[in-house]
Parts: sequence; C-alpha cells; structure tokens
Amino acid sequence: MSDMPPLNALRAFEAAGRNLSISRAADELFVTHGAVSKQLKSLEQQLGLELFDRKRGNLSLTSEGQALLDQLSKAFDNLSLAVRNVRRGEIVGRVKVICMPAFATYWLIPKLSRFVNRYADVTLTITPPTDDDPFRDPSVDVAIMFGRPRWPHLDVRLLKQMELFPVCSPVLVSGEHKIRRSSDLLRHVLLDDPEQTHWIEWFALIGNASAKEARRLCFTDFNHNLAAARAGLGITLGDNLTTAEDLANGTLVRPLKEALRPQNNAYYILAPSGGVMSKPAQAFLEWLTAETTRTDMPSMTA
Repeated sequence: MSDMPPLNALRAFEAAGRNLSISRAADELFVTHGAVSKQLKSLEQQLGLELFDRKRGNLSLTSEGQALLDQLSKAFDNLSLAVRNVRRGEIVGRVKVICMPAFATYWLIPKLSRFVNRYADVTLTITPPTDDDPFRDPSVDVAIMFGRPRWPHLDVRLLKQMELFPVCSPVLVSGEHKIRRSSDLLRHVLLDDPEQTHWIEWFALIGNASAKEARRLCFTDFNHNLAAARAGLGITLGDNLTTAEDLANGTLVRPLKEALRPQNNAYYILAPSGGVMSKPAQAFLEWLTAETTRTDMPSMTA
C-alpha cells in the first residue's frame, strides 16, 4: 500500500470525474475549488499521467482517467455500503442471481415477497442463464441451475431433487384415447425439447424404449411445453415444482401414477468456490436454503 496515492486525492478525482466539474466536486466535498485542483494535480504527478483533458475548455476524462474512475467509483460504493452495514446493522447492496426460467416463474417469484420485505435495502436482479457457466459474468453472485452436477470448479449444493411424471389437460384424459398405462401415451402428441431427449429418457427408465414412435411437438422453453399441455395439444413431463399449481387447480392432471426421480432431474445452488461472498448474497443464499425446508414444497408422488 506504500505506493497508493492519498485517499483525499482519490476522492477528489472521483468526485470531479463523476461530475466532470471541479466546482461541483468542491461543493460535494465541502472544500474550495483550489483545494480540488491541487489534489488533482498532485494525483496526476504521482501517477505520471494525465487524467483529464483540459485543452477544450471543458473538463473531460482521458482513457486512463475513465478507467481509474470506473474502478474508484465501485470501490467507494463498496466502502460506503460496508460502513452503512456496520453502523446500521443492516444488509445493503445488490445481488445478481442466474436462475432457470421455470424455477423463477413457478417457485422463486411467488415466494420473493418474504425476501424483499425482510431485506428492503437489497436490490435483487434475476436473469436466465446464457450458457452452462453462469459465472462467466463476474457480477453474478448466485446461480440456480438444473440438471446433473457438472460444475467441478464451483461450490455446488443440492437445492431440490425433483420427481418426474406425465401431465396433460383433463380433456385428453376424458377423450377418445384413454390413458391407463404408459404405452397409451404413445397415442398422443408428446411435448418435448428440440433434442427430443426427455421422453426417451423417461420411457427408458420405466423399461419401455418405444418413445421414438410417438408424434412430437417441441419447444426450447419449458414454459411453452406447459402452456401447450394446458391447451390440450399433448402430454408433457412435469415435476412437483413447476406443475404444482396447475395440478392443484385442475388445469393439468396426472394420467398415470408413475413418478421417477432420475439423477439429472434436480435443481442446484451454485456459488464461486473459495470466493468471499457479499453480505447481501449471503443473506439471499441463506433465505433460499431455508425456503426449501418449508412445507409449501411438497412431494407429489401418486
């Protein structure tokens, strides 16, 4: 830390760079215009580079000045939050969560009021994954991913092991082609993913390899599969999380009793391994873990 410029000089630069005005920076810091100018000149001399372009009369940042401002603004924000947390005993800040869309829609969002009401000073951002490595974006704090545990470089915790079973509109159950056994499913349109793997895996697990014979209607978003099932377009594979509300209100039914728990059918909480997690992120992770133990996430095994 011996080569660090004085904190006052860095603070003066951050204020002047953010406002692009020495006068406004002086007002903000409760010092004189001359004091800010002196701090800026001292900082530039110590760094050996120009932080501002003063040739046009108006104050503007050089590329080096902009790079330094970006980092300093984040650093001062973090310092401010740290002081507020200690002084007020509250958790303040931002949390960015990568979350599978179906999980967010059917489980997380209906419960978020409990988190929001408890942590009023935490700004929560929830966004869907764009690839299999949610922490490619360094601003991500926590991720909720689906599948098998395939992230050896991350801290992975099981959130919920899901049960898997066919669901459809009540219209199909009472229609011409009754569904009394698994082979009867093949007489209907199977709603699947574009790779057509879900039903093949399910039929293989119950000892029936005939899934390739059925007609398919495929969607990339699982929410669309559920919408198509509600519309009576076919049968999709649901689980005790994403279809719980539909089953409760009767918009979807389970035509068969079979319920499987394949290894790759689980939601996991992911966090950077060995990293220091912010207090807001820790609060969200603790809340999320506690929510899974509540009685409103029941098993739906027939």
